[in-house]
Amino acid sequence: MILYLLANNSLCREYAIFNKELTAHINDGSIIDLSIIKSFQSQLIDYLRLACYLNNISNAIVNLTFMAGIMTQIAAQFALYSFSTHMSTAQNMTETKHHIWLDQGIWSKCSNPEVHTVARNIVDRIATVDYASKGMTSTRAGNYLFNAVLIVIPFFVDILGGYKYIDSTVPAH
Repeated sequence: MILYLLANNSLCREYAIFNKELTAHINDGSIIDLSIIKSFQSQLIDYLRLACYLNNISNAIVNLTFMAGIMTQIAAQFALYSFSTHMSTAQNMTETKHHIWLDQGIWSKCSNPEVHTVARNIVDRIATVDYASKGMTSTRAGNYLFNAVLIVIPFFVDILGGYKYIDSTVPAH
């Protein structure tokens, strides 16, 4: 899990740099150059593939055993919540989508239809990305699950302890 969190943190840092570069190209108007926007599209595809790979690998670890999966999920949710400023890839992708949609240079100043097509493809890829972290529960759901486990475990232990007590008090025939 630590390796996953480190890899995810690195991906988020690199994606933040990607967003800054994208913003710089949007601000200076060079985003309407077909080669530049295609470069951003290929970088985005690489980031999405890496996020998908990382989350699919971690999914196998989380599902290894039920209890280990629950505890790992709770720890992951806590870590994602605690370090949310560094671990918000999905939010950064939404920011990228907004940069592309709201840029006046792409939509009103540029007359190249290929630039428009590539920009729409970038936004569509972000909007339809399907990687395992979308399936992860929210922090609130992880917190509810954690509280439910903490409530159930003591009752389960009491029931098992009660059966042990009953068995030890019954005389042997």
